[in-house]
Amino acid sequence: MMRQLTLINLRQHHSHSGEDSDQWYTPNTPEQPILKLVALALGGVIGLDPTSDPDCRTPARRHITESENCLAQQANGETIFCNPPFSTPLPFMRWVIDQVESGRSPQAIMLCKIGVLSNQGTGALIRDHCSASCEWMHNGRIRFIPGDGVLTRLEREFSQGKRKAPTVNGADFDCVLLNFGCTEQRFIHVFEPYGNVALRPTGLRRGWCP
Repeated sequence: MMRQLTLINLRQHHSHSGEDSDQWYTPNTPEQPILKLVALALGGVIGLDPTSDPDCRTPARRHITESENCLAQQANGETIFCNPPFSTPLPFMRWVIDQVESGRSPQAIMLCKIGVLSNQGTGALIRDHCSASCEWMHNGRIRFIPGDGVLTRLEREFSQGKRKAPTVNGADFDCVLLNFGCTEQRFIHVFEPYGNVALRPTGLRRGWCP
């Protein structure tokens, strides 16, 4: 379902993370085919994953891992899919917007906690630069893939009696996919069956769309 959205900036929210809290990777299962949908919304292929895990599990043509620091690099005409560290999304959102508005990327999609919509810093960027969004609702909350650090912590908590079993459930928060670039109609067509889709026309008034 599609709806026009007016963004209201609420109080700034600061997120604090542990050593492994950001090691959660995007699923691509039959129940939640997020990477497949992202590729379709990007025109058929993910060109660049700038926040790749060490195993480069995203089916992108190019990967930038944490040790390679995407914030110090540039896109080379590729589409972008960015699942940023949820504890610090702001610098990555700024980077994504810069890549699109400078012409180094034709389109980018970010997957974030829904709190970015009301956070003072990211909320303002979304209001001014994002052309469309989708609040994911298909088959419940997104079941992210835990990284090695998360699994190690769960096993440690299990051995200490703090957890009944070292298992991982779905996320305990809602997520939103954000589209940057003048490709909002394709994004909406792909994601409308999977959540609350919103046009964000203010993001198309910045003078950077061809």
